[in-house]
Amino acid sequence: MWLPEPPPATLHAGDVVVRPHTSTTDPALTDVEVLAAMQGEWRTVGTREAVDARWPHEVAMTVLTHMRYLADAALQDAQWATLTGPIAAAMPDWLSRGLGLAGEPAASAPRRAPDGLAELIEAGLLAEGEQVVLDRHTATVRAGGVLHHGPDEFAVSTVNALATHLCGYTANGWHLWRRTRDNRLLADLRTELARR
Repeated sequence: MWLPEPPPATLHAGDVVVRPHTSTTDPALTDVEVLAAMQGEWRTVGTREAVDARWPHEVAMTVLTHMRYLADAALQDAQWATLTGPIAAAMPDWLSRGLGLAGEPAASAPRRAPDGLAELIEAGLLAEGEQVVLDRHTATVRAGGVLHHGPDEFAVSTVNALATHLCGYTANGWHLWRRTRDNRLLADLRTELARR
């Protein structure tokens, strides 16, 4: 998807962007920068200088590797937060913080999942318990912005990780998952939030 300007990195955690530029050494060639939205900022994760018209083939593996890495990292964080949340809630606040099970007191909101839906929930564009669909698959939005899929209580994931798992290839779930009530893409909801 072509973008006229860089979107806010905080809303695009887990996304990878490719920026082609006219080469500084030869105007017939292209310099390519690959960026990933991590920890609230766009970070350069790869560059190719002075490549010919086959530059998409040159950067494809870099893009794929970083999309998969970010989806896997977000999935692990979401699963860890889901598993440790009940344990941390039962402990005194000082102990759960000391063990790294909770960044804040247990009575506060659940830990956010990177590549999750927390911002959409906070903005009222999604609600906890609401369902999203990808083809014939349905998932439920849970606290912290994670998706719950299947009968297992701890079978939680994030937008890109679950899409990747269900599709069988590395996928950008923001452009695949749809809000059930009106069939709107999560990517469109995220864009609406960015325009507010």
